[in-house]
Amino acid sequence: MKRFVLAAAVLVMFGTAPYTAGNSVLQRFGVSNPQSIEGSSLGGFTGHIATPSAGLFWDESDFAISTGYTLIAERDGLSHIPYMNFGLFRRLEITAAMDAKDSSQDVLIGAKWRFLESGTTQAAAGVLGQIQEIGGTPGYGLQLFAVSTFQGAFLNQKAITSVLIGYTFRKNMTTDIDFSVGFDTPLLPSLFDGHVRFVFDIGNVSYSMNPSGNDPHRGIVNAGIRLNPIQLARSLRFTLNMYGLDLLDGKDRSFGAGLALQMDLN
Repeated sequence: MKRFVLAAAVLVMFGTAPYTAGNSVLQRFGVSNPQSIEGSSLGGFTGHIATPSAGLFWDESDFAISTGYTLIAERDGLSHIPYMNFGLFRRLEITAAMDAKDSSQDVLIGAKWRFLESGTTQAAAGVLGQIQEIGGTPGYGLQLFAVSTFQGAFLNQKAITSVLIGYTFRKNMTTDIDFSVGFDTPLLPSLFDGHVRFVFDIGNVSYSMNPSGNDPHRGIVNAGIRLNPIQLARSLRFTLNMYGLDLLDGKDRSFGAGLALQMDLN
């Protein structure tokens, strides 16, 4: 836990300094809309890896659908996370996902409301309800969070940064304070021209209370690469992700890979 607290403090102090170089926002970030992460977290929310962002996956649409799938490979086997994400009114996301393990399934239902857009800063509030261990002895939980996403820098590189705080409420009404920080920055921009991103997050909370491939109670560190959405048609695009999960924990260290198809239904 000490290593997590120290790493989080260093990242917040030095990893989120405002970035001012460059000619324009579009050129600096190499994406069509620099205020949007445009990729999905493991549980389906638009975001980094385990950390949601305040952005939406299709900012320009009043009605969009994203459907995706993530495979997590860990020591004990494979987990499958299919999801659907609805973007409404350029403000709201509603997400439904299933975390299918070998012996049971978890159902995740969530919503996120972006209530602030000011310059390059966004803020959102969200809720994630969970039914765990379907097929066994079910458990229930609720996670509430607030997240701010802004433009900054990560290790002297241009980055989109999200900071999340929240509470986890369990069946017996015990609570945990949640905290995580996520970064999204171009990977080798001179080579990939901003189309490939490096994503990183650290925190004491994951995409659910019972996540596959990581244990958030001791703190988790995740890192990976993401392919920016590729336009297939005016209203259709897809993106790919590859992650290393819980990298500092030898027992829970795992690998994740996923894809998502995004559709604008305006």
